[in-house]
Amino acid sequence: MPEIILGIVQAGKLFRWGMLMLVAIIIIAFSSCKKEQITTDKTAMLAFSTDSVKFDTVFTTINSPTINFIVHNLNKKAVNISSIRLGGGAASYFKINVDGHPGPQITNYTLAGGDSLFVFVQVAINPSNKSTPFIVTDSILFTTNGNLQMVKLMAFGQNAHFYASQAIGNTIWSDTVEPYVIYNSILVIPGCTLTINKGVKVYSHSGSAIIVQGSLNVYGSRYHPVTFQADRLDQFYATAPGQWYGIWFATSPGSIGNGSFNNAIIKNGVIGIEADSSITGDTLRINKTVIQNMTTAGIIGKSANITGKDLLVNNCGQYLFLGEFGGNYNFAYSTFDNSDAAITSASASVILANNDYTNAAGATIKYPLTGNFTDCIIWGAATDEVEFDNVGDTNFTTNFKYNILKTSLSFNSTNKLNSDPQFNNPYNGNYHFASMSSPAINFSPYTIGDTLGVLYSLDSAARAGTRQPPTNDVAGCYVK
Repeated sequence: MPEIILGIVQAGKLFRWGMLMLVAIIIIAFSSCKKEQITTDKTAMLAFSTDSVKFDTVFTTINSPTINFIVHNLNKKAVNISSIRLGGGAASYFKINVDGHPGPQITNYTLAGGDSLFVFVQVAINPSNKSTPFIVTDSILFTTNGNLQMVKLMAFGQNAHFYASQAIGNTIWSDTVEPYVIYNSILVIPGCTLTINKGVKVYSHSGSAIIVQGSLNVYGSRYHPVTFQADRLDQFYATAPGQWYGIWFATSPGSIGNGSFNNAIIKNGVIGIEADSSITGDTLRINKTVIQNMTTAGIIGKSANITGKDLLVNNCGQYLFLGEFGGNYNFAYSTFDNSDAAITSASASVILANNDYTNAAGATIKYPLTGNFTDCIIWGAATDEVEFDNVGDTNFTTNFKYNILKTSLSFNSTNKLNSDPQFNNPYNGNYHFASMSSPAINFSPYTIGDTLGVLYSLDSAARAGTRQPPTNDVAGCYVK
């Protein structure tokens, strides 16, 4: 009998123990489920230790170092990251690994509330491969509850001289083998000069500008010009405008920006050259230079002083040349053409205006305007390619001689109006003349003392003489 009672007692203890274990298991299971509950709230965003990853060295090996960043889930509940992927997919130069899971894409990653994960990034670039872009970019895209977030990736590709968001002092660029690549703009500081010698190539990343508050002097030659363009070198981008900003002479209080361009090519940006307001003196001289494929303008002067000779300015979205807020502008033997209707607007391509300028202090300033165009061609798809905007009580003086102009305005008899210059193929950038019967050839009967001293054309062909009668000459940047 006692054995039976003892057995019953022991069985009861076992039962109670079993029940306690069962309750504990249920509690643990319930707690676990509660902890791993996943929110689908669209406001449940991820947080990142950085918004961008930058590999800022020129690579000498195929594989780069590994850089990591942290992704945080600051929510109390877990989130399901439905996708972590490289924007460029398998073709990307970058490689990612998410907590031991290799990319280019990881799906349905559950990140617990208050937890974090590591993302490791590498880039594989051979700097000797000339087909590799100078600047390689991509993004890691995170999709959580329908929200798309990203971390940007950037690396330098081919061997080059890289300038990223830099202010530079007195500097000389002379390397004709490795180009100079600009990321996020550079600034030439007041009182200093950036000198660029013949044969140098300057590539700028999207949105980048060369900002000059000191001086910029460009010394190219006929066979070794200095080239400014975007950093996309594949054929699709060869003539595409708007790929970088341009060259901006921007004054600051107490500084005067100035510069010279000789045998330069500036292309595929927003504004080729902009000379900002309140620049004084003969500060910008442009000789034997091509400016083309700009979304906004080839040259803009704002109460500036600009002299240009033997220029070709073509295929710009709004203006080939805009001189506003007054200024002093002198152009000779230059071709301004906007025949390519695929990019150009209906506005005039060359505009001179003395509209009021408001300075940083809020004061309104009126500058006089002088515009001299001699032996130039101003042509394009619009009905009127020349426009004058004379406002206010300031002086407005223009002197146009020996030009071919597409316009309905009246000009003196030395100019030829609405006579097609017969370019060879302006849509492919060929601004030589289709034949020697072009109206631009041999139409300028000079007068004594009418001397410009421009003896050679853009391609260094000799001009007819020294502008003395009875010599005739050719308008525009080429002589044939």
